[in-house]
Amino acid sequence: MKGLHQVLPLVALAANLAIGIYVLTRDPQRLVNRLFAGITFCFGLWNIGEFITQVATGPSNALLGARLASVGWCLLGAVFIHFCLELTGLLPGGRRRTLLAVLY
Repeated sequence: MKGLHQVLPLVALAANLAIGIYVLTRDPQRLVNRLFAGITFCFGLWNIGEFITQVATGPSNALLGARLASVGWCLLGAVFIHFCLELTGLLPGGRRRTLLAVLY
């Protein structure tokens, strides 16, 4: 490790996982809670990828970290929009499947 900035993704990972697990255990049957936990897990995946990228000893390891992080930030947008639509109740019932299929 070369500096404090390399540890920050691990701190963020711990915080994201703790918050996600806490919310999920409050009421795991509720869809909004599961989606919020999904958001925090996407952030956690992004954090793991960033950490791997920062401590990588070679280009192949850095590429692995970048690919892992990209899965997290790519899924984050779709999960967040789904969460917002469920939380506000604006997800249309008739076109729900179509909208979610396009979203994901």
